[in-house]
Amino acid sequence: RDRRTSLLFMTYCLAIFRCRFFEEDSRKLKNYIKKHRARTGLWHAFDKYFISLMKAYYGDGATAENECGFHWLPRVTGDHSDFG
Repeated sequence: RDRRTSLLFMTYCLAIFRCRFFEEDSRKLKNYIKKHRARTGLWHAFDKYFISLMKAYYGDGATAENECGFHWLPRVTGDHSDFG
């Protein structure tokens, strides 16, 4: 149960506060982390947080060889503001 709560919290933080998976900055994990990591403050350790999140999502499937499953995440590929 604790793992599920942690995963839900991390997902909330990922979706709401920081991480947006737009096509232009989401091709390589290294570039994505470089773009979104802050020099100071809460997001200074963004790389550690994000790798931990990917390991929580994909478990043993998250390896360095596959960029921790980064390419498996869904991407925003256009204007999806109107679902009507």
